[in-house]
Amino acid sequence: MLEKTYLLANSGNWFENICRIPNVRLWLERMIKAKWDIYMIVGIHMTRGLLPEADGEVVIAVQYRKVMFQWYWSRHVESTFLEFGGNRWEPLLLFKGSDLEDGEIEEDIVEASLKDVITEEDVKAEGNVYTLDGRVVIFG
Repeated sequence: MLEKTYLLANSGNWFENICRIPNVRLWLERMIKAKWDIYMIVGIHMTRGLLPEADGEVVIAVQYRKVMFQWYWSRHVESTFLEFGGNRWEPLLLFKGSDLEDGEIEEDIVEASLKDVITEEDVKAEGNVYTLDGRVVIFG
């Protein structure tokens, strides 16, 4: 039986770069509004010869990183803050913060990033969750 693992190198940088794309930002905003958790696949583990009826490789494990969102108030950040990273922007569809007395929005800039480690708490609703050798494993 042959096994291979494929990993996306520099997944954090890759994610930051795709966050520059307007349609990606719009999709992320829709997911925030729907209050859905978002995970990005950063690795797959495959095997060949595990199942007699399967030709080629079969995926037996997937590695994820959870997408996290941090909110900022534009009144408290420099304009270069938005220019520095492609993963920060002013949302078109939603605002997390509430209206203040002067009509401004409290938190109106979002930063999307990938969480380094997924915990059991992050995925407890996804199925049977276990920690094996320091890794979170889900059997669904």
